Amino acid sequence: MKFDELVTTPKISVVMSVLNGEKYLHESIKSILDQTYNDFEFIIINDGSTDRTLEILGDYAARDPRFRIINNYQNMGVGYSRNIGNATARGEYIAIMDADDRSYPERFAKQVQFLDENPDVAVLGTSYIKARSDNYNRLMKRFNLPGLVRWKLIFHCELNNPSVMMRRTLISEEGFLYAEGIEGEDFDFFAKVSRKHKITNLEEPLHLYRWHDRNLTFVKASTFVTYNNLTISEQIKYYSGVEIPENLLDGFKFPQNLTNLSEARKIIAIVLLLLKSTEKWDLTVKESAAIMQDFLRILGIAAKAVKKRPMNLIASDGWGIFLRHYLQFQLTSTTQKTFKDSMRP
Repeated sequence: MKFDELVTTPKISVVMSVLNGEKYLHESIKSILDQTYNDFEFIIINDGSTDRTLEILGDYAARDPRFRIINNYQNMGVGYSRNIGNATARGEYIAIMDADDRSYPERFAKQVQFLDENPDVAVLGTSYIKARSDNYNRLMKRFNLPGLVRWKLIFHCELNNPSVMMRRTLISEEGFLYAEGIEGEDFDFFAKVSRKHKITNLEEPLHLYRWHDRNLTFVKASTFVTYNNLTISEQIKYYSGVEIPENLLDGFKFPQNLTNLSEARKIIAIVLLLLKSTEKWDLTVKESAAIMQDFLRILGIAAKAVKKRPMNLIASDGWGIFLRHYLQFQLTSTTQKTFKDSMRP
């Protein structure tokens, strides 16, 4: 018998990258050890920490054989560290975790159950609680329709990265990797995966995301914006074939800030092309309706910003796309209302 046959393969590989995380590390690790579903290995990559992080990790590894510690002798970045951890994972599923967050006890159990029951879903996030040190806590709801999540991933990252559980085959068989040397590598990763696979969320909040002044998204806010803009631009080009001009990107992301009618019309024209691309997505009726509803939301926000009626923002060559989707949306809404009315006593 070979040695690796003696090693029990866990259901989950938890992968965490940590850099100077001693402040919250115990709490984060404890939230994983307190999971009601405990068939996991815990792969932690120490990314060149200079505080007591490596010592803390060594203490846990000495007491629990599920811990596997990988030590980067210098800081290599989150993308590199996640790739190293994912490459050594043995579980059927990979659960992402951050060293300053907390997962609620039922997280793994509920995600495993969902992924077992839905083999067509490759990535599963959850809603979460955003917490700050000033006792601010906010529920951050995430959408649970795969088609809508795919649509939203054109505009922003619709997943809370450290709440995600995904199939290891994405890495071991399909070769998906996190981009290295950039910020916002999670957005880039999920955007590319969503082009081939279903991604969704559990509506229940199963993760606490800690927001503080040492968050990478806070410390490197400007570079996050730069790289997120690149991902958005790539998504727009992939689905619409259009290279969005840099001067339109902020209006695309934040239509409420538009002041120029011409720019508003150009942005709506691009969003209509994106809407057209969804016709090839094999969507359910519910997903199509949700995407159309989101388009109408964007159209309404842009129209209000430039003080025009929504229909004034649709160019002549966009009316065919709009009417095709709008009429289907109205038909769906009418059908659903009729059904609900027929069920009333």
